[in-house]
Amino acid sequence: MKKRLSNNLVSAVNSLHLSGSSKPLSFHKKTRFIQTVQTCNDLVLPTLTHSKILKSGLLNDTIITNHLINGYIKSQQISQAHQVFDEMPEPNVVSYTSLMSGYISASKPQLCLWMFREMHNSPVLPNEFTFATAVNACSILADLQKGKQVHGLVEVFGFRFNLVVCSSLVDMYGKCNEVDFAQLVFDSMADKNVVSWTSMITAYAQNGRGNEALEVFREFNLLDWEIPNKFMLASVINACASSGKLV
Repeated sequence: MKKRLSNNLVSAVNSLHLSGSSKPLSFHKKTRFIQTVQTCNDLVLPTLTHSKILKSGLLNDTIITNHLINGYIKSQQISQAHQVFDEMPEPNVVSYTSLMSGYISASKPQLCLWMFREMHNSPVLPNEFTFATAVNACSILADLQKGKQVHGLVEVFGFRFNLVVCSSLVDMYGKCNEVDFAQLVFDSMADKNVVSWTSMITAYAQNGRGNEALEVFREFNLLDWEIPNKFMLASVINACASSGKLV
């Protein structure tokens, strides 16, 4: 549902109209808008930048508007970010994924999945980051049914071997206590990185299968091409505690 501009934004626009010119913006000015939004670290700057973008007539510029959405998300103003999204004539995959990620950051994974469904009903196609974000929402909720539904769409859209998506699926199945499903996804991956190995080790460790977690860790060490990160080591310590063994 479209929302009306906030009173603060309207006031800011009115003040700009009183003092500013109406010359077309150059490429450099557009770049400055983007740089300003990227460095937003307070509650006021996104609104002021929003008002300048609105006055300049660039609110229909998808790239600039996507940066504005992210600026509101960084300043923890998710409702304002959604308002900007609602006013976009043609949101793209970055627009949807940014807002989904924003709802994850705002501890609202249900709304992330709602946005994912809205995107599925639109002409916009998801990318690997969209799927990884949706799977992450299912992980937070420990919702196996929705996780499997998203996994089905991953297969349909051809991301079944994608490193980012598969690592998220391993984590999701582990959080939902379906470690064997996590192992199947892990085994299907042509490429793995420290994140995917950590997800698999953590899945076993969190489900009381410490011996198997340690076995995966030993396999990782045999590769000798990446060093463990702190999350992997924390899961290994957890596995040692649950199994009563040392690595």
